Amino acid sequence: MVYYLQAVENNLQRKAFCTQKGYKGLVPAETEVGDLLCVFLGADLPSVVRKVEDGRYKLVGEAYVQGFMDGKLMEVVGDTVALELC
Repeated sequence: MVYYLQAVENNLQRKAFCTQKGYKGLVPAETEVGDLLCVFLGADLPSVVRKVEDGRYKLVGEAYVQGFMDGKLMEVVGDTVALELC
């Protein structure tokens, strides 16, 4: 029960999402439609970024995406991945 309550508490600051490609998961509560979901080379977790100005991006936070964790996405897709949240 303690583990369950801890998992629920950890995810209160997250919201569910679905990408245009059909991937599902949890992202930071501050995530907005149009933010990008990306995996940085060497990272174990996907991240949400937001384009701000002059071609720059702001890191919104880490995400959980079914099928993307622990670098598994790199095995399937290659080195560059960005999916628009919908």
